[in-house]
Amino acid sequence: DIGAGTPDGNSVYRVARRVNPDIRLVAVDHDPVVLAQLRAEAGDRAVIDADVRDVAVLLRGLDAVVDWSQPLGVMLCAVLHFVADHEAEGRGPHAIAEAIISRLAPGSLVAISHACSTSADPDVIAGISAAYERHGLRLVWRDEEVIKDLFTGRVALQPPPGAAAGELGDPRSWLQPPQQLRQGLAVRSPVSLRAGVGIVT
Repeated sequence: DIGAGTPDGNSVYRVARRVNPDIRLVAVDHDPVVLAQLRAEAGDRAVIDADVRDVAVLLRGLDAVVDWSQPLGVMLCAVLHFVADHEAEGRGPHAIAEAIISRLAPGSLVAISHACSTSADPDVIAGISAAYERHGLRLVWRDEEVIKDLFTGRVALQPPPGAAAGELGDPRSWLQPPQQLRQGLAVRSPVSLRAGVGIVT
């Protein structure tokens, strides 16, 4: 779980352990408060202190605890839109996604979600961006095609649950916008996010 964020009742760790008590998890974050909270409830989970924008440090931390020869599940949810294009070795979020995906064994799963500017209401974008900026965070909105490119050529995007069979022929329908953003922000309007899950081939 890269960019794990503050754990709550529905954190990846807690939900995964409810499904499979024997699952092994790794959480990555770089906020000191978040790291303390993650470690307090870590159990057998590894917690890595790394900023995703420093790809070398991120990979060193993961290499120390991850067996890349085995199929894994990787979550890059609501984190890559905090990476500017000039960061992460000057290649923005693509450098991060490629570095991780290139290490994954076939059969691994990759989940990515990202703020999306495609067909988004400019007023909603401005309001959400301002809310994040008040907390010292800059949200980078990208269009749907750029977000799809994060999955790279090794990842076959899967249709979302409940998709009609006809949708399989249209990759554009495989990235679905959630109805609302629930991040503690006072935003009730639908927002533009894109999320996808892919299998590494």
